[in-house]
Amino acid sequence: MMNKHSHYQSTGVASEVFQATPHRLIQMLFEGALKNLFCAKGGYEASEFEAAEASINKASRIVSELQASLDFRYSTELSQNLYYVYDYIKTCLITSIAKKDAGKIDEAIALLKEIKAGWDGIPDDIRLMDEMQLRNQVA
Repeated sequence: MMNKHSHYQSTGVASEVFQATPHRLIQMLFEGALKNLFCAKGGYEASEFEAAEASINKASRIVSELQASLDFRYSTELSQNLYYVYDYIKTCLITSIAKKDAGKIDEAIALLKEIKAGWDGIPDDIRLMDEMQLRNQVA
């Protein structure tokens, strides 16, 4: 059963998703993946392996969503490189479960942080231009 705090938290996230720009949605995916990986790392440190594995699996699904969101129309080389990095991150996560190795979680966290920093660094004018193009395609 969901407690009141969890219900309000999930409602808040759903509201943010509904109102988010495409750029913000990707930021939220990065944040969710990192949050789950930090939880997994804490689970390993507390020898709570089932909880850690559940968090790793959530993070892996989010990384798959990031991978599926790549748009090969604009920058094929960048998209291909990110595709392979996301594959590698998922391999790290599978290995961390198989070997109960928190070091592989650290490796995945470092890679996701680096990609997220690049995403967060996209200038506002480029983000706004992309969002306007998207709106024009939908209209």
